[in-house]
Amino acid sequence: MKNKIGNLLIEIYTEELPINNLNNVAKDFIKYISKFLLLNNFNYLKIISYFSLRRISCIIYNLNYYQNLNFNKIKIYGPKIKLNENYSYLYKKNILSWCKYKNINLNILKYKDINNIRIFYYYKKINKKNIKYFIKKFLLIILCKLRKNNNFIRWGKDNYYFIRPIKNIVIMFDNKVIKTKIFNIKSNNIIKGHKFIKNISINLKNSIDYLNILKKKGNVIVDFYKRKYIIKRYINKILIKNNLNIKYNKKFFYKLINLSEYPVIKLSKFDKKFLCLPYKVICIILNDQNCLFTLNFDNKLSNKYILILDTKLNSYKNVLLSYNNIIESKLNDAIFLFINDRKKHLINYLSNLKKIVFYENLGNFLNKITRLLYLIKYLYNNLNLNLNIDIFYRSIILCKCDLSTLLYKRFNKLKGYIGMYYSNLDKEDKNISNIIKEHYYPKNFNDDVPDNKYSYIISLCDKLDTLIGISSLKNFYYIKRSNDPYELRRLSLCIIKIILFKNISLNLFKLVRYIFKLFKYSNILNKKIKDFRLIINFILKRCIIYFIKLGYNKLLINSFINIKLFNILEIKNRIDFILFYNKNMNYEFKYILLINKRLKNIININNLSFKDVKLINLEYKQDIDLFNSYKIFLLQVNKFIYNKNYINLFKIYYDFSIKIDYFLNKNKIYINNILFKNNRLIILNNIFLLFLKFMDFSYIYNLFK
Repeated sequence: MKNKIGNLLIEIYTEELPINNLNNVAKDFIKYISKFLLLNNFNYLKIISYFSLRRISCIIYNLNYYQNLNFNKIKIYGPKIKLNENYSYLYKKNILSWCKYKNINLNILKYKDINNIRIFYYYKKINKKNIKYFIKKFLLIILCKLRKNNNFIRWGKDNYYFIRPIKNIVIMFDNKVIKTKIFNIKSNNIIKGHKFIKNISINLKNSIDYLNILKKKGNVIVDFYKRKYIIKRYINKILIKNNLNIKYNKKFFYKLINLSEYPVIKLSKFDKKFLCLPYKVICIILNDQNCLFTLNFDNKLSNKYILILDTKLNSYKNVLLSYNNIIESKLNDAIFLFINDRKKHLINYLSNLKKIVFYENLGNFLNKITRLLYLIKYLYNNLNLNLNIDIFYRSIILCKCDLSTLLYKRFNKLKGYIGMYYSNLDKEDKNISNIIKEHYYPKNFNDDVPDNKYSYIISLCDKLDTLIGISSLKNFYYIKRSNDPYELRRLSLCIIKIILFKNISLNLFKLVRYIFKLFKYSNILNKKIKDFRLIINFILKRCIIYFIKLGYNKLLINSFINIKLFNILEIKNRIDFILFYNKNMNYEFKYILLINKRLKNIININNLSFKDVKLINLEYKQDIDLFNSYKIFLLQVNKFIYNKNYINLFKIYYDFSIKIDYFLNKNKIYINNILFKNNRLIILNNIFLLFLKFMDFSYIYNLFK
């Protein structure tokens, strides 16, 4: 059987696809197809995906029409029969019935004997399957897989799901149509043109002509990278000609590329009087209309903007005029709001925060600002911040004032930015203006933490207040479930990121308890939540997830969480030290782990607490020596942990492990004298607790073998 080689085209023509995720959909499409081809032994040179607003397609170049198999028959095993006196009876009964079931001749059976068992088998000839067979079998599965991580809908008579309703399917191997039926649509060789060219259907004669025919006759450039190249080339021509510059936002730019199947680039402008508006207000208005704003060469916003149109016309005058009318009407609205806002200074909006509810049953934003003032004072004292406290107070008082402005109510994406802009106009300290904007950062796990010390300290206070307030109010109903409408998980990850990136050493237990009291004193806290430890445990669980994302082992993280180490920065520092110590002092570390394990096996870990031992109750010299060593060990451990001198701490851990090992080898613990036995157990219990002050070594017994 001759194995033909050709080019396979698959095109799925649909209603308008979700543009924000279109690149990922196309990647998944070729990923699933290539996986299925490899699994079924179809060789090909390369596979390239093409996609636009209304179609997903791919061309598989130099594809084998038939499977590339190195064998033409397979061995099929039958019954196994023991070679004993019942053999002839079982042979007739089992073998004959099996041959009848398989519809094969008894004469083609073969057998082999292994350990007094006869195994029957026969060889079956394999016919190589062609690509047509596998497309019929698997293309529907591939299309249904694309719904994963995308919005999908059910449509038509069948109970099938896809991202959008399918209108047409083209499947061609060179010049032949591979006929199949998917979602009640028959495959064909007719490709659809641009949406603005009515009823255009193009007969495709060969799969390799797909890109050129679609462009020339259908006015569709289906290749994403070609559209991107065309758009960038024409934008650069416009920029050079008009002495302009542009800042590309990758996500937004890709959206514009996906919006157009045949891009046409045009330049338009609005009235210069609107440039008095805040920079980002103009940017948002232009981006909402899918326009790119431009900058002068001094990086100041210009009144010119770039349009990426999806149509080929003789004249674009009316299109540009309608765009300009829409944009200028929105800019006029913004000017009106801006002028009304500037009738008073930003500080005068503070009283209006009484009318804005922070969250239901958590008071208003004025209450929140009051709590933040108390909280910043607490942190200022506990962190020994060598900063101007007046800047903190002024920043907190102003940071939420923009929420009551008219411009914010229209452009709520600009939270913080409007406050910064207005405070600059009020001639506030530049430091304070930046704090108003930056105290919302980081908004997500991947965002950068502000460099300004005032900004990230206020951001930490703001996020902690929000997290504790909402989780208390909702009695942890939302954060126990898989959904998270208030984004408390994201908020806690941002808190952890600030603490770690800016090396903030805080006792989480004391801090959360203090904030909890602030809510309690304001009489707005949910009475059902009495134990703030629930909130601490929630933050620590997010802490585990954060450290795992950084590449740390979960068991190692839990070894510190388990000892209730409430300082997140300290957890990271101790983890880093353990990794360093294990790498450089591997023998000593393993020895410490071994002795810790021996202690754990001896004492009762369910009843761990420091207990008193009196010297007068000790009779044996070895017990007295161990007790005296323990007292010195206690002082040293407390001193080194307090000073965070972990090198010396592990040096005494190692030295003392040698003493414990010697004591355990020479002495029995469970002796007949109950008093002596209990005293020994108490000393060992106290020693084990001193190891536990640094970490719970039991989690990593098997981790560092």
